[in-house]
Amino acid sequence: MDNLFHLNCYKIVYHHYYYYHCYFRLIAYKMPKVDSLGALYAQGLQLFTLNSKAANAWAKIATAINVRDQALEKTLRPYYAAVNDADTLKIWYDSSTVSIPDCALSPSKGVIMGKQGNFFMMQHSVSGFPPKDAYNWPTTDEAVNNAQMVICMSLAESTLKSIVEGLQYETPLVYLKHLPDAFKVAPFTDLIEGKLPAKQTTTMATVFKTKPVTPAEQATFTLYTVKGKSKKNLFSQLLAPVMRSPLTTWTKTTQEKYCQGPFSVLPLSGKIDITSGVDVVPITREKDSSRWLITNLDSKPVWCFTNTDFTKERIPCGALCMENADVYALFKTAAATGTLAQC
Repeated sequence: MDNLFHLNCYKIVYHHYYYYHCYFRLIAYKMPKVDSLGALYAQGLQLFTLNSKAANAWAKIATAINVRDQALEKTLRPYYAAVNDADTLKIWYDSSTVSIPDCALSPSKGVIMGKQGNFFMMQHSVSGFPPKDAYNWPTTDEAVNNAQMVICMSLAESTLKSIVEGLQYETPLVYLKHLPDAFKVAPFTDLIEGKLPAKQTTTMATVFKTKPVTPAEQATFTLYTVKGKSKKNLFSQLLAPVMRSPLTTWTKTTQEKYCQGPFSVLPLSGKIDITSGVDVVPITREKDSSRWLITNLDSKPVWCFTNTDFTKERIPCGALCMENADVYALFKTAAATGTLAQC
């Protein structure tokens, strides 16, 4: 049956709904709702962005995140202009609205879409985004009141296969899919059917480059993914050893810390400040749905986006990482305003 697929320990029926180019590498940080700051802040719709042309400072966007003509809407506009386009690859995944007893689900949320050589991948923290039929920002309390993050990058078609193979390790819950004929092959079919990769390894590191407008804007990312049956912790047993650096984490769970061996993993708590020009926005851990981490070595300036909390629980999960001095410096500055656990 076309509308039934298997995801390891369960079956789930989903509605089969029927995209192109994130024209630059983009990190979008929606600020939490802050009544005292007025304007878009008070509506929970203020957006700060970094892009490949200007990654050394947060840009305050004058347009609300829920309307036209800002970066997220422009990226998704071709999809909404032709929702049922049979030539567009569509893979949307998010398990946040599903609960299956005795089945650990990947917390990853994201989109892979495109056609005719123009593709993009988007990973994000907000449930219910993007909507299926017309662009908007979700109106749930969490989407509006909390800070949220979206990271988007343009991709060449040649990179899709390796990225999808990496995502298979997480077995993300694909809730919207359409595969044009050219993509009705493994690993694309395996991903939407929830099949684990045949490889016996339990972790995967997928290195890929973005498709830039100019060569200077190209970025290199690494997608780290972990199978659910793996006994490895994403943070302390994969990321820190691979990067050979202690880590500072900004995740929902702040009680855990890891102080064994040469590479500690220490959580931030309290609040952090995100600064754009004269605007300083305080974000408490409780009011931020995004999760990220940085290395603690300036000689290895890595920043990662993740939907995974630093806990002892073992679930299929992943992190999308980039080594970039400008992006690293901004998040390091923000981290310095928080409270860091100590070993």
